[in-house]
Amino acid sequence: PRVVKEADALSAAGHEVTVVTVCNNRDQALLDQSVMTKRTWQLLTVRCRKQGLVERWRWLHFALRQRLYASLQTRLTPRWGVAERAQCREYPELCELARSVRADLYIAHHAEALGAAWSASRRHGGRFAFDAEDFHSQMFNAPAMSTPVEHKNLSVRQLLAASEDQPKNSEQRRIEYLERKYLSRCDYITAASD
Repeated sequence: PRVVKEADALSAAGHEVTVVTVCNNRDQALLDQSVMTKRTWQLLTVRCRKQGLVERWRWLHFALRQRLYASLQTRLTPRWGVAERAQCREYPELCELARSVRADLYIAHHAEALGAAWSASRRHGGRFAFDAEDFHSQMFNAPAMSTPVEHKNLSVRQLLAASEDQPKNSEQRRIEYLERKYLSRCDYITAASD
């Protein structure tokens, strides 16, 4: 994964690296454990799996809280952290964990993590960045095409313009709001392609 490659590269270059993430299933926990066996950087995790009594209650609490915020959000009320909490079940805990790490640079990798990385960077006076693994707000809005070849004949601008006309569900509107809110605050943004 891009996060692992980036953490490995920064660590190999002599930087102290901490990755902050969420783990919400057993398979991910096993993968994280195997990945960390030979790493020189640290992994901090908000655990929210449906295993064991304590984590099951946390998962249920987080899920109910997320539904509450999703029900509160309308086009008029994505502000005040409502969109962040509606989009990410573990947002308050992820934000708190990210803010517990003092760093010179905070890099988010998903739209759901933008608020947590930005908040941590503000608390500690660090820089804020985003590694765009996908253009999240547009990834479900591609215009209907009869063949993939039709997509190749369109420029990125044409695809984005066409996607603006597609209907959006509440999750897409939230992600779009989060991208608009935080990407302009980034000190830099990286992406794998145009």
